[in-house]
Amino acid sequence: MGVKGISWIEANFEKLIVVVMLLAFLVVLTFQFVLQSNTVEVEGRQVSLDAAFEPAERAAERLQSQLNDTDPQLPSELSTRDLAAEFEEAISGGVTNTDRFMPLSEPLAINVNISEVQFTKGEYASFSPPAPSAPDSASYRATLDPYAVSEIDGMEQYLPAEQPFDTPWVSVQATFSGTDLKAAYENDPDGPGGPISPMPSNWWASGAGIIEVEVERQRRGLDGQWGPAEPVTRMPGITSLIDDLDEQATNYRQLQALGAQAAQQEQPILRPEFVAILEGEPWVPPIEVPNPSDVSEIQGEIKLLERRLSMIDRDIQQKQRALAGPDPQDNRRERESGGGGDAERRRQAARDDRGEDNNQQDVRRQNIEKQIAQLEERREGVEEELKELGWQPEEEQSLDGFDRDEYTREDPLLESEEVHFWTHDFDVEPGATYRYRTRLVYVNPLFGRKSSLDESLHELADSKLVRSDWSQWGDSVDVSWDEYFFLTGASPGNSAIATASATAELYRFYYGYWRKSQVALEPGDRFIAEIELPEGLQRWNVEEPAEEQAWKPAEQDAEGNDLEVEQAEGVEDLLLPEELVVEANAWLLDVVASPMVTAGIGGQTTALFEALVRGPDGLIATRSPRIDESLPLYSIIRASAELGEDQLPRIPGQAPRNRPGAGDRGFDDGLNTMDDIRQQELQRRQEREFDEFGPGGGGG
Repeated sequence: MGVKGISWIEANFEKLIVVVMLLAFLVVLTFQFVLQSNTVEVEGRQVSLDAAFEPAERAAERLQSQLNDTDPQLPSELSTRDLAAEFEEAISGGVTNTDRFMPLSEPLAINVNISEVQFTKGEYASFSPPAPSAPDSASYRATLDPYAVSEIDGMEQYLPAEQPFDTPWVSVQATFSGTDLKAAYENDPDGPGGPISPMPSNWWASGAGIIEVEVERQRRGLDGQWGPAEPVTRMPGITSLIDDLDEQATNYRQLQALGAQAAQQEQPILRPEFVAILEGEPWVPPIEVPNPSDVSEIQGEIKLLERRLSMIDRDIQQKQRALAGPDPQDNRRERESGGGGDAERRRQAARDDRGEDNNQQDVRRQNIEKQIAQLEERREGVEEELKELGWQPEEEQSLDGFDRDEYTREDPLLESEEVHFWTHDFDVEPGATYRYRTRLVYVNPLFGRKSSLDESLHELADSKLVRSDWSQWGDSVDVSWDEYFFLTGASPGNSAIATASATAELYRFYYGYWRKSQVALEPGDRFIAEIELPEGLQRWNVEEPAEEQAWKPAEQDAEGNDLEVEQAEGVEDLLLPEELVVEANAWLLDVVASPMVTAGIGGQTTALFEALVRGPDGLIATRSPRIDESLPLYSIIRASAELGEDQLPRIPGQAPRNRPGAGDRGFDDGLNTMDDIRQQELQRRQEREFDEFGPGGGGG
């Protein structure tokens, strides 16, 4: 039975609503998943889900094709911003608009006539650093340390392909004034009242350093004329701040920091250490290289002073032995006993005798000590004379042949009157003649400051570097040849008895010294000979420690006989030949009488002879034994050859070795007559001085 007054729809209205909603939901699901697929919006278009990533794939393919394009199309114009200028302009202005400041009090009354003040924006003086002095140059030749060479990239290109690394080079030394450099920074061309102002000190004070030394050279031709100027390549291993300048300094602040770095690295930039030398004369700055014409005289003085030093050392040793020897026997006086059995008087007499002997011994000791003190003082004086000539005692010898402290300043760079710098040229040709000039490179204090400069200085602000003017050309310097020959005798001969002949000494530089050989020649002979080398010259394996592969000299017993020594394993494979061929591209053509003669005291004359020699250039020249033997170069080369005859090869990185069992260094007795006279006079003077301090002449 139904409810009275309520229809079926009214009774089931809620259920009908649920059914309708369910049907609507089913219709939506059917339309969404059956009648059409799901889509998403990509780049403003509706695409199905499975195609949603296709636009991204196509964009990636287009980008990949652009990356692979070898000739891409570049933009026609690129907009750039000068951030440094914008920053400079921003910090040069006020913090805010001054028109909007609220006054806190009455304006200050400044009694200045504005019409009398000139405001000129950015008119600063330009920076023109002073030129260095004309350089001094010197030619060198030595054998470089293979261990040091292996640590310097690019050094091998200037050296022989195999050891020993014998090489010539030229060093160039000059100076500049630090005070003049400071004056260039503070330059005010029109004075304090002019419109041009000096550069602000904060633009340059922290970056006042030399970042590069540039060198040019000229080579003299066969006609005697100088060739074109050409740059000198920097020696490998030398510090340089220019190579990566564009990457290291893109604005003025970075450039200023680079200048400060150069100031801190002044020593390796201006006065770099030379590559280690294995054998030969140690490197010294060019201004300390003696004049070749003075070398023979200097060597004679050194030899004389060394003999004098040897005599003083001998006398000191004798005095020291006498001082340390046993006391002389007591010369006791016999005394009367005065009673025979008086023991006390005998003991007192013995004490008196001992006291008197002790007093005599004290006087003798004081005299000897005084003599030793005077000898040591005299020795110091002789050593000072030797050091002034460039001599060094063995215990003070080092890898540096000069006192580096003499070139180290205590004053700052800009307060130094004279600043030394040097550089080296390894790209030289034996026998060539060069001359050099230098200039210095600084950071440009105006770079990147266009916003603070007048337009007339904008061009100067474009460059990061400023170079000084070139110095004047220095004097010429000759690079030594690899081989030399000097005539020591010449005879025209006799066609009926003997042909013309000549004798010569041939030299070749090898393992730190010039090596000598003598040869007899006849017309048509070439200047060629073999040289005997000292034993123990060797190559070095830089992969192994030098001490473990060094050749050991033979030791000697008390009678001077050589004892057998055990060598390190593999040393035989490192030893160099003990013979060396020296050949000069020259031939003896003939010997003729010289137009010059020598005149004796009594007026008698002596004929001289000259040799006609064809050189490597095909030209014929005359050579005279008399002239050859008088050349300073001959004295230098001959002295080097004499030192090399008894050479004991040095171990890389160590001081020179002494031969085992060798005594004190002896000296050549082949002095000239004047040296012998000086030596005899010195000995007589020393004997007279010693007599003045004998036992009878001194006082305690």
